[in-house]
Amino acid sequence: MNSLKKHWTYADSAFLASSAIYLLFLYLRLHYDGLYMGHFGELKWDWLILGYYMAEAALIGSFADWFAVTAVFKVPWICRLLPFMAKHTAILPRSREGFVRGCGQMVQQEFLTKKALLLQKKQLVILDKFIVYLEKPENKARLQGLLTNFAEGVLHKLDTQALSRQLEGKIKTALADVEANEQLDKLFKALAAQRRDEQCYEWLLQQLVALAESPAIRERVRRELQKRGSEGLWSSLKLWAAKKLDVVNVDDATDAICRALVATAHRLQDDEQWRCWLYAQLQRVAGSVYGTEAWRELVQSLQNRALHDISLQSALKQLLDNMIKALCRPLAQKGGAAAQPTILLQAVQEALATIETDLRSDAQFKAKAEVYLQHILGLGLLQAQTMLGDIVERILQAMADERLTEMVRSKVDTDMQRIRLNGTVMGAFLGAIFYLLKCAW
Repeated sequence: MNSLKKHWTYADSAFLASSAIYLLFLYLRLHYDGLYMGHFGELKWDWLILGYYMAEAALIGSFADWFAVTAVFKVPWICRLLPFMAKHTAILPRSREGFVRGCGQMVQQEFLTKKALLLQKKQLVILDKFIVYLEKPENKARLQGLLTNFAEGVLHKLDTQALSRQLEGKIKTALADVEANEQLDKLFKALAAQRRDEQCYEWLLQQLVALAESPAIRERVRRELQKRGSEGLWSSLKLWAAKKLDVVNVDDATDAICRALVATAHRLQDDEQWRCWLYAQLQRVAGSVYGTEAWRELVQSLQNRALHDISLQSALKQLLDNMIKALCRPLAQKGGAAAQPTILLQAVQEALATIETDLRSDAQFKAKAEVYLQHILGLGLLQAQTMLGDIVERILQAMADERLTEMVRSKVDTDMQRIRLNGTVMGAFLGAIFYLLKCAW
């Protein structure tokens, strides 16, 4: 019932009205069988015969146009009586593939051609409309919110684990390409120029004094003295005899050697002449070592070992996570009524304010930005134009036959009904013409 009411139109009413009027005039003609050539006894019934001719022609025209319009979308019910006519009906469902392909080609090659799109693009001044848009505070706030939410969404979706792994690989690759020997040479020269090498030597002297005074050195000296007696039978006999004769005492020898080491270390630290001599010897040794092949191999080996052993991924991941937390709102507050004044939101606000100021005051910047945006828009339109036909075809192909037929019919239904009404009116008009011609004949 709803479907019948939905598709019931004035054309259907006109079809039923012409059928009823034809049946009425047919009844009158059959009832008054003496009626002929427009006369009935003493009365003239020209209007009755005229009405009969007009009603008959109107019914034929209305039925023919109904059949033609209906056959475009489905098989008319009359084809059940005349099945040989059914193969020429339901034109749209039968030619679905060609119709869909034609729609895509029509949109792409006739309506939205590349030339038409580029012509419309030239007439559009993007930045002028953008400036007008930003004049309203609510538009500016909306744009700031959209940009901030978009940036936060991108940052929250970052896989910091994978990204830190990639960054670690890139950093290590970059460090592997660094010439460590050259960098060390530059470092040593810079230290020498700033007399920082003397500070390094001073540190070495402090370590030497601390080492000489340490119990570990004393124990090491003691072990070495005792070890000398175990190198052979003769050495053992001499050490045993010396101990028995009280010629040598290991503890006293250890104390003497350690005191000598400490005194030497302090003298190297306190005596200016000895300090200068040590600096000169260290510089001579360093200068002779830096340029050797063995030194370069040592530095390269240490560089490779450091790049292999040092792990940067956990530190980089923590750095990325902390950066995202500092820039964005927490996920729990996302979508709240009031936006948190985060660093990212402030950056977006400042960027929009700077862009708006530059667009209003710097004509050269505005012209360059317009050219760039026009170029990007042109590329996007050309790319979209090549896809429009395929998009239209995919959308139409995905529709069921009933949905596609209903969609097309809804767009042209008014014009189709007018065609049917015109068929009814034209049939009545031709019926009157035929009657007048018959009377004139």
